[in-house]
Amino acid sequence: MERIKVLFAIGIFAILLSHASAENLKPYQIGSSTVDVNLSNDLKITGDNPDVKWMRLEINIPLNDQNQIVSVTSNQEYNVNSNENESLLVLEWQNPQERVIHYNVNIRVERNSFITPILSNQRGYNPGYLKTGELTRCNAEIKSKAEELSRGADNDLVIIGRIAHWVNKNVEYDINLSGKIKPDQWVFENKRGTCVEFSNLFISMCRSLGIPARSVSGLSYDGKSREPHSWAEVFIGDAWIPVDPTNNQIGFVDGAHIVYSRALENAEIRYGLRWQGSDISNVSGSEPRREMDFIETRPPPELIDIYIDFNPDNQEITKGGVNITANLKSLSNSHIVGPIRIIAPTSVIVDEKEKLFYIGPGEKSNVTWAAKLENISFGYIYTYPIAVRSLFPYDRSEKELTVKPAPAGVSIGDMSFLRTDYGIGINVELNNMGSESMDVTVKTCLWESPINNGCKESIVYLKGNAAGTESFEFPVPCVNHTSEYTSEITVISGGEVLDKKKTVVKVGRCNECEIDLILWKTKFIAKECWVYKLTIYFIFVVLLSIILYYYHLHNYQRS
Repeated sequence: MERIKVLFAIGIFAILLSHASAENLKPYQIGSSTVDVNLSNDLKITGDNPDVKWMRLEINIPLNDQNQIVSVTSNQEYNVNSNENESLLVLEWQNPQERVIHYNVNIRVERNSFITPILSNQRGYNPGYLKTGELTRCNAEIKSKAEELSRGADNDLVIIGRIAHWVNKNVEYDINLSGKIKPDQWVFENKRGTCVEFSNLFISMCRSLGIPARSVSGLSYDGKSREPHSWAEVFIGDAWIPVDPTNNQIGFVDGAHIVYSRALENAEIRYGLRWQGSDISNVSGSEPRREMDFIETRPPPELIDIYIDFNPDNQEITKGGVNITANLKSLSNSHIVGPIRIIAPTSVIVDEKEKLFYIGPGEKSNVTWAAKLENISFGYIYTYPIAVRSLFPYDRSEKELTVKPAPAGVSIGDMSFLRTDYGIGINVELNNMGSESMDVTVKTCLWESPINNGCKESIVYLKGNAAGTESFEFPVPCVNHTSEYTSEITVISGGEVLDKKKTVVKVGRCNECEIDLILWKTKFIAKECWVYKLTIYFIFVVLLSIILYYYHLHNYQRS
């Protein structure tokens, strides 16, 4: 009995990358490449007495298009059926007599991602790719987020860049979802997925704004091996341009991206086997083994030039603030959009490390980070290595940032401490190094561990470029030994701490008693001041009484 058997599968296959020329290369270093792909396997026919009339094996191979040229050689005759969206390699056998049929196909791909510049920054007209699909339905929440990202954008290329950048930064890559293929709404809600989910959500968000978009399937290189990969294309002007939201490549993708197929959504790499005959149990080996060699890789062309400016640079700064600006200059006739990243020491705090840039053909542009320098002090010079790099197209600039912190606002000058009858007196010198007069709050605390003697505050008015003093006194008992206290002084203005100093003070024993009499002053060396004060005042009263007694006695005798 004769029958026709069809075997069809989606190819999620293992790929062996064997050529040493790709070792240690990063994807952004590859602008174009020459790649050899070998497809081979053994078709094994099983059955009691199999009689095969014909067999037909169809395998997706890389597409011929403006960015890649594909050539095929095989150990037997073949046909290639191609359209805009895919190329199918067809191998056929008529009345094969062998139980095991070996096939071997070599494919060479010349890939260049930079042949065609991006000549427009506005969406083109292609309504067929504005349709929704099972995986790209686009609900109200997705559309609302896309509209939010588009606000204030000068052109559609910037909008596309913002959407890709948002997807890249907000969706977590989850290898556990490989092959499960989740729709855009699930991805938007759960913020997880693989390259397929990244692309579907990106496509859905673009279409919600009227920007035509489609799915692409192929192979990419992650720096170690070739893997099946999914990305997208958007219709700008009158051309399709690639966008890989998984790898944050926008407008151009690296030269290791090999296109296999395109579709409205979820483009796939596939293979299938058909046969007709009788007494056939099975035919195995339809899935090809794929080995891939990098024959040659070439760097991308220089599309942009980056140099760094600082404001201020090599001069005094106040409050630890500096602007770091990446100045970009276009070296091509292409519109370019992409992420740009600052690389700096951890003590240089920036608002966000990665931003998006756009630059038109032959134009200049810039991206600025407002940086705060932590833990800097007046009187020192600090040097920081700063680098800025665009992710793709790649360029990098490095420069040292040298700053000298300037005195800002009010600082604490000299401090003096003295023993008083009341306790400890603290005199604080304040220096206003700004040109404007201001009121500041001076807070002074004193404690002898573990006893906290308390804090006192006062408001001090300081003229511009002038100094002033403020005094505080804390009650401290008079003791017959040296005591150690900690003093902390803080100067505050508008809720901001301008300066702070902490000092350890050693105060000697209370051994000098200063007593003011009516017309003269004297000092006594004593162990307990209050005893001697009381004694002196007692003597003073007695002497005064004697004088008064003799004065009255003298007047009495005269009378």
